Amino acid sequence: MSTLPILFPTPPALPFRGLPLPRTQIKSPKSDNCFKVSLKNLKSSAQLPTLHSHLLKTGLLSDIYTANTLIHRYSESGCISQAEQLFNEMPQRNLVSWTSLISGYTRSGKSCEALRIFTDMLDSGFCPNEFAFGSALRACAESGYVSFGKQLHGLIVKTGFAQNEFVDSGLIVMYSKSGNLDTANGILVRMQEKDAFSWTAMVVGYTNRGYCFQAITLFVRMVEENVWPSEYTFTSVLKACSSSESIEEGVQVHCYAIKTGFEQDLSVRVSLVDLYTKVGDLPSAQLIYDRSPVLDVILCTAMIGGFAHNKRPELAIELFLQMLEEFEIVPNEFTFVNVISACVGIHEPRLGACLHALLTKTGHRRVVQVEGALIDMYAKNGDITSACRVYDNMVEKDAMSCSSILAGLSSNGRDQEALKFYSTLHQSHLKPDPFALASVTELCAKLADQIRGRQIHAQVIKHGHENDTCIASALMDMYSKSGTIEDAQFVFDNLSQRDRIAWTAMIDGYAEHGQGLKALESFERMKEEGIIPNEVTYVSILYACSHAGLVAEGLHYFHLMSLDHGIEPVIHHYACMVDLLGRAGRLEDALGFINSMPIEPSALVWRAFLGACRLHRNLKMGIHASERLLELDPDDDSAYVLLANMYAEAGQWTESHRVRKLMSMRGVTKVPGLSWIEVKNCFHVFGAGDSIHPQKELIYRTLDDLNPEMKAAGYVPKIGSSTLQDVDGEEDRLACYHSEKLAVAFGLMSTPNGFPIRIFKNLRVCGDCHSAIKIISLIRNRAITVRDTSRFHHFRDGKCSCGDYW
Repeated sequence: MSTLPILFPTPPALPFRGLPLPRTQIKSPKSDNCFKVSLKNLKSSAQLPTLHSHLLKTGLLSDIYTANTLIHRYSESGCISQAEQLFNEMPQRNLVSWTSLISGYTRSGKSCEALRIFTDMLDSGFCPNEFAFGSALRACAESGYVSFGKQLHGLIVKTGFAQNEFVDSGLIVMYSKSGNLDTANGILVRMQEKDAFSWTAMVVGYTNRGYCFQAITLFVRMVEENVWPSEYTFTSVLKACSSSESIEEGVQVHCYAIKTGFEQDLSVRVSLVDLYTKVGDLPSAQLIYDRSPVLDVILCTAMIGGFAHNKRPELAIELFLQMLEEFEIVPNEFTFVNVISACVGIHEPRLGACLHALLTKTGHRRVVQVEGALIDMYAKNGDITSACRVYDNMVEKDAMSCSSILAGLSSNGRDQEALKFYSTLHQSHLKPDPFALASVTELCAKLADQIRGRQIHAQVIKHGHENDTCIASALMDMYSKSGTIEDAQFVFDNLSQRDRIAWTAMIDGYAEHGQGLKALESFERMKEEGIIPNEVTYVSILYACSHAGLVAEGLHYFHLMSLDHGIEPVIHHYACMVDLLGRAGRLEDALGFINSMPIEPSALVWRAFLGACRLHRNLKMGIHASERLLELDPDDDSAYVLLANMYAEAGQWTESHRVRKLMSMRGVTKVPGLSWIEVKNCFHVFGAGDSIHPQKELIYRTLDDLNPEMKAAGYVPKIGSSTLQDVDGEEDRLACYHSEKLAVAFGLMSTPNGFPIRIFKNLRVCGDCHSAIKIISLIRNRAITVRDTSRFHHFRDGKCSCGDYW
């Protein structure tokens, strides 16, 4: 009886594409009857049924060797049901009979059936050979039955097959596919003879698990040991280079592919196009595409996807039309997904509608991936109604389409609908995928909803996605934006692998909380671990320097980005540098920097400079900055408000009122200053001098009671320009009742003593409120956190984390 009892439910098949299974060895028959039929020279699988019938009539099929050969040919041709039928009709079977059928099922992707036959073989008293073991191990890899595979490993050692090349290759496939990479690599290391299949299996294992550096290193070792790679080796190592954006290594692999002749392989060409488009090298990708002797739908689709990825939607659509009209290549669902993605970038609703009609005509309309892409296209183009219509008409909704609706609702400002939709999704039979979890976490970050965010975090752990770097980065962003950088740090520290997205999220979190030195330390650690920063990472690091007053460091990193990493600064980098110099009081240097920019300064740059002029009370430069800003954006309310504040601070009240009047005449409306606090799962929103809150009288009384204590502790009200931040320059007495002060007072009266208070504000906190909250944190012994549009302020014991530098 079998010593390996197991039940076989039908799990989702995960075919290990690309790695050819060795053919089952068939021993030459001794019987003369076998030579009457030339099975070996059969040219077409279509002839197999005729030959089978002939063998039955002549009685030759009773010969076990002839029957085994026919089973093998059926299996090899994909006619696995006919192979098993023949197997079941055999009066007697030997080990080759069983092995041929097991190998056939494994090769056909029917792993559970292969394992069923394997256990039946054991129950029949046969001891497996190396080919049966190897095929069964590959079936374990495909079906996910790793525990059964480990039992097989024990039996392999017991029966003396542990040093067999084919068996070892099967063990490497199984362990690497299941994530046991150390075990798989240990088997590879101890192998006496390592063939290309074993090396490739290990490279594939590392690549698919995200260990790209190890995959590339192993490929180099393989080449150094003079093992001839296959096209599957090249496609896998190129995928590793693409995923890690290791362009230098990718170019070297490309050169080796040319040297060995594998560049002519179509699958290798597709991988090369994918590599070059991922790193933004469209000319190299185009060159490979142009000199390809054969164009097929896969290569065209890869090139279309590359154009879309690199924000060249017009080229993607042009190639798609050429593919249809000139090449007469029929697109597949992946082609449509890529060209739909390009329609998002071109912002042309009519084009998307035409494509939608073409999908209906070609029959691809009901493909789930295509429907998901349509939802994404409509949502990103602002047509959430059409996105919802596509979703509602879907015959079968999957997690990805649900995720697209969720992201679409959120990106179109329908946040509460998005949260309600997620709750419905969570309660349905659909298990939220990583994209849905990341989207709803980003929504919680946007709303600074830490309570719901923690619930989502629990669901992430429940579904086993805590090591997904996209979700982890969204969680880090949520905790950072909710004011608890320590929780963001906890998520980061517990990641099994940290990619550039995770590092950038952590650096950005430190920057928002004014912890510039920690941001720089993380940046250096990131580089030490071989992670290459991109332009987004550099925006975060420059932002961190700006908010921590690290001028020398900021200048260093600004130059480093182009010298070390070849990243040309864009407008956000320039704006960060202007902000860095301006905050430090180096207004002349900041203006000189603007004037020397190789690109035209945008409103973002002038807005940063104007803010610095207001901070350092330089009216002359402020007037110049506001003029430039209003030329670029006449409806920018901050230009009017900041300039009016500067005039007021300089005592030029007539000019201040003139600017306010001009603002009114031009129909520019200032965004009202609002602050809000969450107490007992309910948000309370306050404006300056708020008169509608149901507990307004108690709030004002609390604030009035605080004033004498605050003044006794050294607080001096700052009546003037900064108090105009959210009262539109009305009455100075409202300085006592700014929105953030009202929110703090409500927090004091609504929460237990010693309980931390978290306030959120849609504008920059004013200087007077900043001073007042510092004093309140001291006299009430409370930790108070205020998040404004600039950063987080953590008040404790009369001090702020910003060090009064914000």
